[in-house]
Amino acid sequence: MGAAEAEATDRSVIAGLVDVVPDGIVVADESGTIRFANQALGGLVGTDARDLVGQSVEMLVPGTLHDAHAEARREAAALDAPANPMAGPETRLQTSDGRSIPVDVTVSRTMGRSGPLAVICLRDARPRRQLEAAVGGSERRLRELYEAVPLAILGLDSEGAVTYANPFLGGLLGVNIGDLVGEDGRSLLHGGSRHEAIADGHAEALSGASATHAEAWITDRGGRHRTLSWYTTPVHDDEGDVIGSLSIGEDVTAQR
Repeated sequence: MGAAEAEATDRSVIAGLVDVVPDGIVVADESGTIRFANQALGGLVGTDARDLVGQSVEMLVPGTLHDAHAEARREAAALDAPANPMAGPETRLQTSDGRSIPVDVTVSRTMGRSGPLAVICLRDARPRRQLEAAVGGSERRLRELYEAVPLAILGLDSEGAVTYANPFLGGLLGVNIGDLVGEDGRSLLHGGSRHEAIADGHAEALSGASATHAEAWITDRGGRHRTLSWYTTPVHDDEGDVIGSLSIGEDVTAQR
């Protein structure tokens, strides 16, 4: 097999691999002319990917953004920087039926035989947005619940600083809950041998304990001691790492 034939085979293999990638990929030269588009991009746009080759990359964005994208592309070429040639007020992809859909874009630059090339990867942002909306709605409903229940709720970060306190706890302590944020939450409670209730629960949560229980008393705004039964659980980030604790306390003074 000769060098030219081997190179053609390599290009075919690479094109085949790129075509199975679920994200849309387009390669454009310095003039903004599309030199390659994979089948996933064709699927997003609603046309055969081969029909995109030779077209201007600006055809992939809504008409109102053509000038902004062309200017961004020219600046990227002038600076020889991996700037986003599809940048604009909002990154959207124009489809063949006249719609535009939100996309997440990453761009890299490489050197082709005839000069610099921009390799643009486009991912349909609608599933991510839908998930964010669902999570955001769940978080909002959860916060509304926290702020309505007659239970004391206290969130601490890994250092023990208050990240959240609900109105019920603020009312018991007689303080503005905003003033508690950033304070050392482990020192909010007292009670002789029980004064470490939150501190111990927080430490155990950071060590991975699923849930702990302890009782401690607080001095309310009237100067009275009130006994709270606290349950503390760890708080995790998106990677599953423990980043703090959440304690929920029930006022059990009348039961003691």
